[in-house]
Amino acid sequence: MLLSDTDHDNQVWLTVAHEALFTAWHPLDTAIADIANVLRTARAVEHAAAEWNSAGRSEHYLWDDKRLTATRTVLGMTGDSDRNPATPPSVELDDQALAFLDATAQRVYAIQQRERRRRTLIVIVLSILLVIALIAAGLAVWQQQQANRVQRLAIARGMVAQAERIRDQDPRGALQLGVAAVQFDAGPQARVSLLQTLESTSHFRTMSGHTNAVQCGGWRSPLTGALWLPAAPTAR
Repeated sequence: MLLSDTDHDNQVWLTVAHEALFTAWHPLDTAIADIANVLRTARAVEHAAAEWNSAGRSEHYLWDDKRLTATRTVLGMTGDSDRNPATPPSVELDDQALAFLDATAQRVYAIQQRERRRRTLIVIVLSILLVIALIAAGLAVWQQQQANRVQRLAIARGMVAQAERIRDQDPRGALQLGVAAVQFDAGPQARVSLLQTLESTSHFRTMSGHTNAVQCGGWRSPLTGALWLPAAPTAR
């Protein structure tokens, strides 16, 4: 219950009938608690601003982003910009306190910008490292393929050399080595050597369209597709 009274200047004053009204009436109790919280926050800002100003306005006395955000929320300083909120504080602050909040916002913004640049740099560096890793993996595969090719070429050349050594003594073995060499490496050296082996083997002859090459002990050239069959023995 509210009581009214008039003073000597005819001004009307309203008072509560009992102090229990401040806590018993929930909306009033909540409003009083909110106002008290705002006043405490404003006094905390002014106290921090005084210390900051006494220390030569060193940035070490400024707050971090979490405390700044919480303080602005309590004081009702909201808006689209974190650096310059559109809504002023719900209670009056002195110029020193406002300068303290502004300097804190500037510092928080600078830290956030540095963090964004750091994250961007990390992403760029990781992307470059990924590209380098992919290039290195591709190079390793190419080097392995080249090593395999060199190995196969060495094996083919060994077979060609062996075929040329036994060409006159063992024509069939020379042909088998020549064919194997072409399968390992179909380069000009192996192909030429195989053709020379075929041309120098006098007791082999070519036949086309023969369907029993395997049964007759023949061999089909991988170069020309011709059938090479042993010549019939000469009658004595």
